[in-house]
Amino acid sequence: RWSWYDAQTSDVKAEAERRLAALDQLAVLEGGGLTRTGAIAAVAVHQGVSTATLWNWIKAVAGANRADWLPLLAPQRKGGGREAEIDPGAWQV
Repeated sequence: RWSWYDAQTSDVKAEAERRLAALDQLAVLEGGGLTRTGAIAAVAVHQGVSTATLWNWIKAVAGANRADWLPLLAPQRKGGGREAEIDPGAWQV
């Protein structure tokens, strides 16, 4: 995981760090006495994300060592590729 993470762009790493910061905020609020649900609601508003998104990030790191959370939180969107060449005759069908 770390070798994959190290090869990612700075944008991917910045997003992973933002997500990690959100989970750190969540831990602080829970440690301060808020329920998990209340803490998630507060962090969601502060971060500008949905509560479902935060739950997904929590699920992504569940059971993992805290030191390994960054690569688990990094977005792994697939995309790009190249344009396909389509036979002009296919458009007739």
